Amino acid sequence: MSGFFFAVTDAIAAFAVAKDPKKDAKKLKADAVVMLDSLTADMSSKTTARFGVYVVNQMFIRLYQQGIHIVQSQFLKLQEVAQRAEKEKISLFFAPCHRSHIDYMVLSYLFYRMGISLPFIAA
Repeated sequence: MSGFFFAVTDAIAAFAVAKDPKKDAKKLKADAVVMLDSLTADMSSKTTARFGVYVVNQMFIRLYQQGIHIVQSQFLKLQEVAQRAEKEKISLFFAPCHRSHIDYMVLSYLFYRMGISLPFIAA
């Protein structure tokens, strides 16, 4: 789990203790970990992942008849940065504009197709 995850659980526990000092901070933090962990995506089922990719692929074929074009040099640079971040155990942060849900769906789809770890998305 990332440092960001633990920072969020610490903040949740600190906020709850500030509201009611009688509460046990360790118990609150443990509860926060359980709650946040339940929000993460479970990608252990290959069948579910493949079905999701199929559905999204069919949707994108109908939405973008011209296709989604990727500049190869930019893709290679992204792959290099992602590999370096993985080795150094740091997170990459992408900030899609969220004008619609399509932007983060395209990002996740492209990452999956390119073999890069899927991003966590808070939409």
